Amino acid sequence: MKKSALSVLVFLVLSFLILGGCSKTEKVTQPPAQSQPAQQTQPAAQILKIGAVYGLTGTGSQSQLVERNGAQLAADWINEQGGLTIKSEKYQVQLVVADNKMTPDGSIDAATRLIEQEKVNIIMGTVIPVQADSVASVTEKNKALFAAVRSDIPHADRPYYFVANYSFGSPVPFVYQALLSKYPDTHKIGYLIGDEAGSRAVENVARGVATGMGLTQLDTIIHPWETGDFYTVWTKLMASQPDAVDIGLNLPATAAACVKQGRELGYKGPIIGATPGDPKMLSSMMGDAATDYIYPCFDPYADSAPDMVKTIVKRYVAAYNTNFDTDALESWDAFWVLAQAIEKAQSLDPTDIKNTWETMDSLTTSTGPAKMGGLKTFGINHMVFNPCPVSRFVSGKLELINWNDSFAP
Repeated sequence: MKKSALSVLVFLVLSFLILGGCSKTEKVTQPPAQSQPAQQTQPAAQILKIGAVYGLTGTGSQSQLVERNGAQLAADWINEQGGLTIKSEKYQVQLVVADNKMTPDGSIDAATRLIEQEKVNIIMGTVIPVQADSVASVTEKNKALFAAVRSDIPHADRPYYFVANYSFGSPVPFVYQALLSKYPDTHKIGYLIGDEAGSRAVENVARGVATGMGLTQLDTIIHPWETGDFYTVWTKLMASQPDAVDIGLNLPATAAACVKQGRELGYKGPIIGATPGDPKMLSSMMGDAATDYIYPCFDPYADSAPDMVKTIVKRYVAAYNTNFDTDALESWDAFWVLAQAIEKAQSLDPTDIKNTWETMDSLTTSTGPAKMGGLKTFGINHMVFNPCPVSRFVSGKLELINWNDSFAP
């Protein structure tokens, strides 16, 4: 019995030591449960529709399709940057395009459809002055903001109308300066001008500049807007033996045809124009005639091109699988400065945006800093003045003459 009791006691002591030891080495202390932070879900961005009027069909629509592409690229880029922030709310921008069929009546119809059917009150687009005026006739009475990509002038009696790039007349003084710099023997200048309101307005600017420079000016020879036949007007003008010829404002293809036919008839003097246009496109259309022609442009493929332009060129080629056209830049910039004005206003109300935009001291464009101007010149501070390049063709090659600070107070 004593032996048996001792055995039981030993067994109990050993069991206690073994089990106690195991508890001491194998016990795992669990950290107190921590509450997981709630998933922070960002509210979905809202959609901000911006209307756009472009000529997708009709004569001259090829350049307008390029303009439309430039605006769409800008919208895509802005959305990739996070869109617009208005009072802590995020907005993705959506471009809603209406075809004006390259006519004034079509412009009225397009603007009306955007406002009444698409319910937009912020609109951009079109570069032809008569078409911009037609859009403005609709937007103004509806107090909808309209940013023309480019036009002749803003108007004091149209407070909701902006011109989002410098006007077609703005480069004229720089073009004339380049003409006299490169061709100092120029004394007598002739004019071949399209029968269109914007073209005649640019001619008036050109004549004022020529007068200030002491140039002798020949009578203006008028041709139908968008004509493709310049042989008759060139023959008439050449009889007066001009030292240089100003072909003014035209559609790019029309300007190229005018230059080409003048060269075919034997005119060898310098030719100048106010029409911006892609140099590769114009050179291909002019062929051997692409020489001694001065106009407001630059080569977007050149090493000296602004960095933002190089970015846009790459995006354009990737998106549309075609060569870049500089017409896309002015629509990109028009959309971009409009977006800057909206975000600066912190409002989607057209009245708030216009009141803010006209007072902005600085804006950013693809070619550099820009500023608002036009109060003294036009009676309203509603034109964006961005850097203005001037170049010339010499035997088919483009030579950059200079960049200029375009501005009208």
